[in-house]
Amino acid sequence: MRIRHASPLVAAIAILVVAACGSRSSDHQSSTTQIKRVSSPIVNGVKDSGSANDAVVEIVHVAGQYIDGACTASVISPHVIITARHCVSKVISQGVDCQNPDVSSDYTPGDLFVYVGPAPDLASEYPKSQGKKIFHTSGYILCNNDFAAVQLTYPINVTPLRVRVNSGPKAHEIFRAIGYGLTNPNDQNSSGTRYYRDNVQVSYYVTKEFTGTQSICSGDSGGPALSAANAVFGITSRGANCYMDENIWTRTDAFKGIIDQAVAAAGETYTDEDGTVYGGSGGSGGGGSGGSPPAGSGGSPPAGSGGSPTGGSGGNPPGGSGGGPAGSGGNQGGSGGGTNPGGPGVHCNGQDDCINGTLCVGDTGTQYCAPECSEQDPSCPKDFECVAAQGLCYLRKGCDAKNTYCPNGWGCIEGEPYSCVPLCSESNNVCAPQYQCDPDRGVCLPTPVFNNDSGSTGGCSASGSTNTGAGAWAFAALALSGFLASRRRRNA
Repeated sequence: MRIRHASPLVAAIAILVVAACGSRSSDHQSSTTQIKRVSSPIVNGVKDSGSANDAVVEIVHVAGQYIDGACTASVISPHVIITARHCVSKVISQGVDCQNPDVSSDYTPGDLFVYVGPAPDLASEYPKSQGKKIFHTSGYILCNNDFAAVQLTYPINVTPLRVRVNSGPKAHEIFRAIGYGLTNPNDQNSSGTRYYRDNVQVSYYVTKEFTGTQSICSGDSGGPALSAANAVFGITSRGANCYMDENIWTRTDAFKGIIDQAVAAAGETYTDEDGTVYGGSGGSGGGGSGGSPPAGSGGSPPAGSGGSPTGGSGGNPPGGSGGGPAGSGGNQGGSGGGTNPGGPGVHCNGQDDCINGTLCVGDTGTQYCAPECSEQDPSCPKDFECVAAQGLCYLRKGCDAKNTYCPNGWGCIEGEPYSCVPLCSESNNVCAPQYQCDPDRGVCLPTPVFNNDSGSTGGCSASGSTNTGAGAWAFAALALSGFLASRRRRNA
């Protein structure tokens, strides 16, 4: 299938996302950096040539006749690539703060196309493959979760990369970063040439992410961190800016289950860095079609019948026909069922806790099921208001020294300004991740974040590094976004 390119409607931009795991400034303005442009490929990298790195591919999202997103991905089996979650899902926030949803529903898999080579010409070349099914964990926060696998319709005829799934990054490990970033700061259509940089170094790591030195920039999202053995052990997620050392990769070993599901769905195998081969036989499970995550009928985490540790084929989140938290045939699952999902405003821990038409969102220290809305239909249930930009109804909140307009289950806390916060107790801890229940006041408050060298802090806190701004970390989500057309190799 040839993709036709129409004239660009707007300039390409790079979405900047922020991990505001630190405190807010005294004037209560968010430390989230607004969208702005960035303009370099792999920083101080080498322009790639030849086919040695052809298992690192470009993945583009097509909306109608336009390409509105471009990322990097890695081929790990003929029909499976791995990339960043924000490359395959709709981004709904301008910043990552480790508390609130950053993405919503997935793109239609068939709108994802894969190109191979150092500088594929999207204006004239046919894509090598097309998306068939998307796999990722439930949840919509990118912190510690920016990972996805895509099953493809057609095989990519390159030697797949090995993937490190049995161990994590090593302290001060040296690696190669690869991606398709911008090549001309003055030309937002100049992305799509593969660059690499050697001798990038792991500076810090936690359970699901690690930070590394200067290397990544816009267009590099989803690209691999390659070990000395040429195995993928990290997926490019976000960075402070193009020229700083505060860059974050998602650890592949933390998402072995997702890789297992995708490879089992394709009926293939993949190889660990140490030579261990996984896959080749798998029952049903994983996602399924039509239901709610994390599992469909025929399998449940951590194993489907006869399959891989986290289930076999069956679909991608949020799918799962008739499933709840457990499907039949899994190692730890009975036969279907689970607790009934909740409606608007009900506390949730994941999307499977919410009924259709609602989304589990994080909001001011708690998580609840939020109904969908739009500019065309902004109607919301009582005590909710539509935030059309995100397509969701959020609980209406507001209070001051004289009056309280907080939703049921929320209380007004004094401050500048006053604000509604979730009520909690030791027996009813409804606080979201990165929040904790203050037993003295009975409300959810942000968990303090401390920089240290213990290696035990959360994925958004990176110790031993220089803070920027008011103690907050700023990270760039490096997916190229906008409408791109007729890029590269234009005849003079």
